[in-house]
Amino acid sequence: MKHESRIPGPSGTVSDLLLLQPPARGCISGGYRFNAALARALKARGMGSLKEWDPAHALPENPAGVVLVDSLYLRRHAPMHIAAWLEAGGRASYLLAHYLPLEDPTLAEDAKAAWYESARTWLSALQGIFCTGQRQTEAWRRHFPQLRCIHFLPPAIPDQRTTPFPPPPQGQSHPLRLVTVGSLSPSKGQHEILATLAELRDQAFRWDLVGSCGAHPQYVRQLKEQIRTDNLAGKIAFHGSLPTRECAGLLEQAHLCVSASRLESFGMANAEALARSVPLLAYEAGDLPLWIDCGPGSWIINPRDPSAWRGQLKQLVREPGTIRPPHTPPRLPARSWDETTDFLRQALREPGVTPSRKR
Repeated sequence: MKHESRIPGPSGTVSDLLLLQPPARGCISGGYRFNAALARALKARGMGSLKEWDPAHALPENPAGVVLVDSLYLRRHAPMHIAAWLEAGGRASYLLAHYLPLEDPTLAEDAKAAWYESARTWLSALQGIFCTGQRQTEAWRRHFPQLRCIHFLPPAIPDQRTTPFPPPPQGQSHPLRLVTVGSLSPSKGQHEILATLAELRDQAFRWDLVGSCGAHPQYVRQLKEQIRTDNLAGKIAFHGSLPTRECAGLLEQAHLCVSASRLESFGMANAEALARSVPLLAYEAGDLPLWIDCGPGSWIINPRDPSAWRGQLKQLVREPGTIRPPHTPPRLPARSWDETTDFLRQALREPGVTPSRKR
């Protein structure tokens, strides 16, 4: 089917773009925060809007135009249902990919094979894919070489702190502040952090966890039960999902941002920490290796070497005086959401061309 679209005009303007996502229901993950920021920029520039749709209800009206379908639907709902709606609606439709199941180490191989077989069909209903991670973009191209239009749509990460650095840790009166940002789930690895900190219970630290607790309630219950068993309740705080400003405030109060996630598309939390000069311990996931080199203030560990990751965390907690901000600023791909929407507009104007960076 030939899709007609009101995007874009000869002047370079884009209008009538619909970003479609599942209801957030209090979840403020990196993907939802990306969508909210992109939607604000689209609305401010007269390019489009965001709509939440629950597939349990009737399909939204689907006039001609352009739609970006969020990849969160791939986890929760039958994509063939959405593909049929896109095809019937006559839209120029794209997938906004925060996630590629074929790269998920927690999925069994037979589940990946089944997903791939179904994906080959429903992807034919799309005009293209916008990926929120550069390395994820390369993975989509590798798995689906027949798809011509797969673009990297970079998130915008402001590169400035808003508060002074916290005072150095000084025993129990001013403990080492650790923070982890990300939905509480097995793939994010909070259990790995907890197991390591349990061996350090005599050290002076506080661990703040920021992220939705609703996606994996059994996992969260297990974490809390383990915390009680390990007598760590006074050292660990669950904050749930926080608005962007409050999340940034906790990041800037921390001496060290700790991530045990092995699966990221971009890695918003890691990028936000580095952009605010917060020291980071993380696995080499998402686009992190593209932004900063491993060195003082940025300990980036091979995901196949969890013992090295645990050893580094133990050393930093035992020797907090060795923690310093990164020496060099991160090489992030976009500094403003206007720049991100420029990438999007360029790709929609020239669907066969991958947008290039300005710098």
